[in-house]
Amino acid sequence: MVVFRAGSIVVLVAAMVVAGAAQAAWPPSRCDHVRVLTANDSDEIVAYDGATLEDADDEQLDALGNALELMPEVLCKAVRRVAFIERPPEDDDDTVVDAWTNRNEHQDLVYLNTWSYLPWNRTVVNQSRGQRGRAIQRFIHESTHAAIRLLQSQQKAEPYRFRQERANPALWPADVRQLADEVVARNRLDTGVIREWQRIHEAFVAVGMAEPYLDDDWTSNEGANAAYLAGAGWMSAYGGEQAIEDIAEMTSWAIIRDAPDNPEDHACQVMNERSGASIRSADAAVFTKLGFVRTLGFIDESHYRDCVGALTIDAPDDGFHSFVGGEASRRYTENPRAGVGRGEGDDEQWLIANITADGTAETSAGEFAATIRLQLNVTPLVDAITDPGKRADRLAIPLEDVSYPRGVYLVGFRHGPINRLQITNRADDKLIMDVGQGIALVGLASTDGIVGSVAVQRIFNFSGGLLSSIAGDEPVAEPTRITFRYDPR
Repeated sequence: MVVFRAGSIVVLVAAMVVAGAAQAAWPPSRCDHVRVLTANDSDEIVAYDGATLEDADDEQLDALGNALELMPEVLCKAVRRVAFIERPPEDDDDTVVDAWTNRNEHQDLVYLNTWSYLPWNRTVVNQSRGQRGRAIQRFIHESTHAAIRLLQSQQKAEPYRFRQERANPALWPADVRQLADEVVARNRLDTGVIREWQRIHEAFVAVGMAEPYLDDDWTSNEGANAAYLAGAGWMSAYGGEQAIEDIAEMTSWAIIRDAPDNPEDHACQVMNERSGASIRSADAAVFTKLGFVRTLGFIDESHYRDCVGALTIDAPDDGFHSFVGGEASRRYTENPRAGVGRGEGDDEQWLIANITADGTAETSAGEFAATIRLQLNVTPLVDAITDPGKRADRLAIPLEDVSYPRGVYLVGFRHGPINRLQITNRADDKLIMDVGQGIALVGLASTDGIVGSVAVQRIFNFSGGLLSSIAGDEPVAEPTRITFRYDPR
């Protein structure tokens, strides 16, 4: 939902836009299940003071058809109904909403406000390609909210008691619910789509690679440059409000890119300007979030590649790939495997994801048949659970329901006992190398595969029973990079 200031007609959220396409017949060739309400369907909408349900004209239907043609299957099927409704502000100093979905009722219905200068006004929508694009971006944004609620309708509420909005499954037919169930299962999101998005963002904030959400203060970022917004972890200024708007902005702008007159695909712009394929710390959050909406099916592969540009994680095969000074060093690609288990320390317990592979390691003592293992903490955050008496439930989650690792993790014994990257001798299982300090980035994670990279800042070599830093007493000047990939299929 985006608001505009009515009295001064100043746009609070920068105008958002998409491509104007050739004239499209209604209904569109795809998403033809979508029903546009008429003025006689007022019993199907929430009654808002001063609002009037209207019949859509040909130009509005044409623009809506253009939008539906752009949307991947999950977004398309999440929307069942569209209402064109004139809803003015209550007074000159009030704000006006240009498009919205309702969180509690009619979660399959997208409302488009046709009042005055707003994007879906029947005159404004046809003024220019940019104006039409602005309207289409708003529709895709709200369709993302509908898709989130569709996925939420298939999430397990018990026994985890995680804080999440619930949705009414009966709003969608069986085949659409089945599609949503497959998306939830493929991404292991029974503990909540928005909660996982929030966790990912907060993890980047914790290591200084993103900025906290601003809630109502998001307007303070209007006019901020693309580099700042992308480095904060957002596609646009409005994405900085809260997680649910962040994911809708990330999705809609990745789909429409530069079609609007004043595009706000800031993260895409920044990543496309990068030279080379290496992911910088300033790109890591938006790169990961785009990977997440890709695995959700909210954007397709072409949208993803168009947005991230040349940036990639160089892990061509299953297993681990070591790079030193930018050059490939070693491969650990034998018998790749992954799983989730439980671990415990002095006073704590954890849920742990691990990725393992075999290969050959080299130290000052020679070469060894070795096993490399990355271990990451995937225990849900305590504050994700609304009932304090049930917080132990986060450890009772069936292992097959535990979410995949995603986002950023501080790795190494300097950061605690859980997130570790180690190489052991296969002959006697003794430790050969141990990362003391590093940062892991998991950029893609679903049943289609897990892809990530570890920037190693300090690594230790256990040789002849002695502990020594590869870089002496100082951190590695140019961090060793170890990428990994695991495809369970």
